[in-house]
Amino acid sequence: MRPTLPQLLDRLDHLQTQRLVQALVEEQPELIDAVDRQVMLLSNPAPPNNAVKSRRRAPIDVALFKRQVKHILREGVRSLEEGYEDDPFSDDLLDVIKKAVAFSRNDDGESAIAILTAIMALAIAQAGLPLPGNCRYPLASWTSELAEGLGNHAVALEASVLAFKLHPSFADYQRVEHFAASQWNDIKPDLLGTLRQSQDWQAREAKVDIFLHEGLLDDAIKAVESDSYYRSDSVHRVMQAVVSTHPDWVIAAARQRAEPIMEQGKADRYSEAVQWLRQVKAAYVQLGQQAIWSTYFSQLQSTHARKRKLMDLFKQLR
Repeated sequence: MRPTLPQLLDRLDHLQTQRLVQALVEEQPELIDAVDRQVMLLSNPAPPNNAVKSRRRAPIDVALFKRQVKHILREGVRSLEEGYEDDPFSDDLLDVIKKAVAFSRNDDGESAIAILTAIMALAIAQAGLPLPGNCRYPLASWTSELAEGLGNHAVALEASVLAFKLHPSFADYQRVEHFAASQWNDIKPDLLGTLRQSQDWQAREAKVDIFLHEGLLDDAIKAVESDSYYRSDSVHRVMQAVVSTHPDWVIAAARQRAEPIMEQGKADRYSEAVQWLRQVKAAYVQLGQQAIWSTYFSQLQSTHARKRKLMDLFKQLR
């Protein structure tokens, strides 16, 4: 039966234990971070709550705490790059903060301040924002939330702006507006410019949300013009929002989406074709051209009279 680890270590003296650790690190260099972290914990344990207060205290090794924080942030960034969605920083940083709190409760303010100075999580995160990599957006979002929690709205604003530019969303747009306060009118044009220039298809929903929110109807229309999905909710939203100001566009765009479905006999999509035709009808009504709608609808009924499923659905448009 194999001896336990404590039994194995008991066979070694101090020098042999050091050589063992050195040999393991040489064989597996990544272990140095774990060794560093354990040395820090052993060298600077948090004092127990019932510890006898002493007037003279040995200074703690701040460098060890700095290395631990850097390790936490480095591993957190690695987790974000690998697609880890949960917050990989806060729990470990909180453990370090708890050590500072323990020192403070035992009237060792100098050690507590030294630890908190070593953490500087917000400053380190802020310094990492300009660096290249695949995790800049989650890092920017996390930095914004951390800064907000610490009451540093200037850094929260900076990080929120970067998060929006990296991955535009209505939520981040509103966060920037919240932190910008009186600066909003100066910052907003830049964000809208970023949004207009974005070619990322994932930004389409953000474009619709934000352009409609700001009343920029022409921009909203442009954002969905290339959206050819046969049941696009985004296009429907824009049509409903602009029917009173751009009814001609609604008619043309809705017909362009409805007619191919009917002409190609895609029975499984007939209900979507009817939804597009509903938009056409609403636009003709907005123009006061119900007679033109009636003529167009009659032509459709005549053309597709043999398509029973479609004819049944047409009843919704009468």
